[in-house]
Amino acid sequence: MLFMQYFKNVMGHTSKQPAQEVPPVSPRNHAKDSQTPPGKKERHLPAAAISRRGFLGAFAATPFLLLPWDKKAAARRTFPATPLCRCYIAGFQFHSGPAMLPALAKGKRLSLKREPKNPYDPMAIAVCTISGKKIGYLPRGLNEIPATLMDQGQPVQSVIHRVTPKAPTWEMVEIQVFLGKKI
Repeated sequence: MLFMQYFKNVMGHTSKQPAQEVPPVSPRNHAKDSQTPPGKKERHLPAAAISRRGFLGAFAATPFLLLPWDKKAAARRTFPATPLCRCYIAGFQFHSGPAMLPALAKGKRLSLKREPKNPYDPMAIAVCTISGKKIGYLPRGLNEIPATLMDQGQPVQSVIHRVTPKAPTWEMVEIQVFLGKKI
């Protein structure tokens, strides 16, 4: 990261002289001003994008990219969770969802369990409370990406986004699904 900032600073330096505009060559005074044959346009090259010193500095710092970096420090680094989707729980009314409604509140974590042997949907992901009671599923149209990530061993978690007890049973609980360890 530090090297990238250094490299951007080095690469960002241009020559200190502003680009000068060259007047167009007219056919009348062409022979006096230029050695380009008539009918051909002169090409003007832009000023160098990087100075010699800047290039050599960036080139000299390149071997530091190849050095091994601290794996323990990288493991301690935590990144914010990335939201994948926000949806209602599918099948909430057919599982123990309505009975668990008083215990569900905004911000409460839910566990996701992959069910690859589900006969109706091979990408099925069950939504359960932390205690393990199934309250429904991730909707079929939204479960492909989280299921693939879970199959790859990535941490996929969910949190209750909104609870609306007076809504129809299939819209009572809205959850948000995240990729990452910290929510």
